[in-house]
Amino acid sequence: MVQETIIRYYRESQMTHIVNDKAWLYKVLHRLCIDHQRSPMKTVSLKAIENREDDSHQELFREYIRIEQLLAPLPEEQATIVKMHFTDELTFSEIADILGISRDTVKSRYRYAMDKLQKTMKKKTNFD
Repeated sequence: MVQETIIRYYRESQMTHIVNDKAWLYKVLHRLCIDHQRSPMKTVSLKAIENREDDSHQELFREYIRIEQLLAPLPEEQATIVKMHFTDELTFSEIADILGISRDTVKSRYRYAMDKLQKTMKKKTNFD
């Protein structure tokens, strides 16, 4: 998908001026990821990858799974914003440009997500 994004960027930049390269790249990549998720292609689960004998990326996969489990209860739109903000280190304005929504909407979804995560963490620490 990254390769397809770069190819599309190269083609588009030849024909038009792209104002915000980073936002444009993320927007196209985000759309390609959505298209990929919708396609009926077979995928390999992270659990299957985690069970492989190769230890070189085991910790990375474990961390990814922990993050996904933590974000699983969130609505997809909130989880996406949290991932983009923390993992990709994007600003709220950049996320708004990429997702095609207002900056205020991004901020409110982020705030709701943080509130839910905080409540979840409090519940877990109270039971442990």
